[in-house]
Amino acid sequence: MSTRTTVHDDVLHIEADGTGPVLLLVAGGGADAEVFDGLVPHLTGDFTVVRYDPRGFVRSPAEPFTHSPEAQAADLVRVLDAHSPGEPAYVFAGSSGAIAALAMLAAHPGRVRRLIAHEPPLVRMLPGDDPMRALFPQVRDAFLSDGVEAAMTRMAEGLGEHRPPGGEPPAEVPPRMARMMAQTRIFLGEILVPYSSHDLDVAALDTTRLTLAAGEDSRGKPIRRPVDALADRLGTTVLEFPGGHVGYIQDVAGSARILREALIATS
Repeated sequence: MSTRTTVHDDVLHIEADGTGPVLLLVAGGGADAEVFDGLVPHLTGDFTVVRYDPRGFVRSPAEPFTHSPEAQAADLVRVLDAHSPGEPAYVFAGSSGAIAALAMLAAHPGRVRRLIAHEPPLVRMLPGDDPMRALFPQVRDAFLSDGVEAAMTRMAEGLGEHRPPGGEPPAEVPPRMARMMAQTRIFLGEILVPYSSHDLDVAALDTTRLTLAAGEDSRGKPIRRPVDALADRLGTTVLEFPGGHVGYIQDVAGSARILREALIATS
């Protein structure tokens, strides 16, 4: 079921399916609600699964505004107000979406029943000389000077990942691909740096409502260092999901099982 929620003069694209307590899924990068299509059917027997396209993305058109974790956190509260009024909700969020969800938990803990934050790339959790601190500004600069391919290649190099050449897009780009291409440009130019460099109010986090998570294949890789550092600072452990940074959309059955068990165990 798709709905629309007005935010100021802008409109958010929201999708909701299932029954039971609300579970809000928050994508990262240039992804939107559709990235969870494979995961949703595994969860709708236990939860009302809500997901949305962030403000400024193609299906959530917005007047020009400044992207920030704080702005997205406020939008997450609006989504929950529309779909879980008066009741705290479960939240699962990945990557930059996890940064926004952490900002929401810090500012509005009463709206969250349990947040599972998967690999938020908060580079300020790392020592000042860690190469991850310089990487994302370099990726943004590569995008601004040379485009998406150069930026994604620089990101893969910095994260120790292999990335095959992207090549030229087809002459007729399917609507979903066109949408993702447009949103990737927004992510690289407007979201990546302000989110990854967010100065999270760690002291404000209600750790009784928080589970930090990471992909088991991310062990030992740069992308996992920030969440491990945050876990060390909070004195907690990291829940592992199958796969890597976006393993939860690749092994959907395994990820849904771990997600369901973790949420039910804390209810």
